[in-house]
Formats: sequence, structure tokens, C-alpha cells
Amino acid sequence: MRFTKAQFLLLTTGLGASMAAVAHPGHGVVGGFFSGLTHPMFGLDHLVAMLGVGFLAWKTGQKARLLLAFLGAMLTGGLLAASSVSLPIPEAMITASLFVLGAALLVAGNSRMLTLAAAPLVALFAVFHGYAHVAEQPAGADSFSYISGFILATAMIQLVGWGVAALAKRYEKTNATRKTLGAGAIATGVAAVASAF
Repeated sequence: MRFTKAQFLLLTTGLGASMAAVAHPGHGVVGGFFSGLTHPMFGLDHLVAMLGVGFLAWKTGQKARLLLAFLGAMLTGGLLAASSVSLPIPEAMITASLFVLGAALLVAGNSRMLTLAAAPLVALFAVFHGYAHVAEQPAGADSFSYISGFILATAMIQLVGWGVAALAKRYEKTNATRKTLGAGAIATGVAAVASAF
């Protein structure tokens, strides 16, 4: 079964709205899980970064390695926040991740340096994404459920980015899609910097 762009947009918007409605209270196990599940989807900086990581994982041929590096490091960051460990300048690091990811996508080719540097860089920035997720956890939400929710959401978003890359290759639009996503990541970073002043 094939979806048109309009049908896909309607479906994803409807799912997002329904999850937001369920998650609204933010309390307990169920509220914590759905709050965690929706948090990455409605934070543009997180959403763009995760889509970009998924695309980059496919482009560099490090499909499982890059996705798991991001998820593992993000979980680590979340657990640090849940344990009240303080990390310096998390928002600045998240913004920096958008610029670095955007630049990587814009110049991504078969660069060996990019392939070698991708996993450590992705892991470094993922720690701060995970930290920020838990730092913004709703009061009263169950931490384990909340973390489980945002890890699941992140995995799904990354797989969407991976799928976009695979489809782009199929229709010979890889470079255009890569550059669009890279420019979008940088634009999101610029917007984050502008909103800080």
C-alpha cells in the first residue's frame, strides 16, 4: 500500500496530536512514557538532529553502529540528568550538534575521515540531547517510563531518517535530499542561536 504525501502528513499529524493529548497530564507511568515519546517529536532541534543521524548512518554505511552509538550515549546523558549530575552548557552543545551535523550532511561523500569521526561525534552530542530530555521531564512523571519513551521515539525518528536516505537513493535524489537536510539542520541551529538573544 502506498501513501500520498498528503495522506502521510495527515496520518503523522493525527498520531502526533493523539499522543500529545494522551501525554498531556505527564504523571505516572503511562503519562511519563507518552511524555517521553512525544518530547523528541515536538522539539525541532531534537527532531532534526535525529533525522540527520539516521540519514548519515545510511550514507556512511554505518547503519547499526551510528544509530546505536546515538541511542546509547543519549541514554547515558538521560541517566546522568536523572542522577542529578550537572553537565555544562547542554543547550549550547545541542545547538552545536545541529551545525556539525548540518555541515557533515552538506559535505558527506565517501570521506574516510567522516566515516571515522561520525560515531564519536554523534555519541558526544547525543549525551547532551539525552541530558536535556530528562532535564525537561514533567514533574511527577515516572523517570524510567519517560526515558523509555524518548529512547523509543528517537529510534523511530532515526529509522525514518534512514528510510528517507534509502528512498532518496532509489529515486536518485540522494544529494538533493542530503543537502536539504543539512541546510535544514544549520537553519535550525541558527534559529536556536537567535532565540537565545
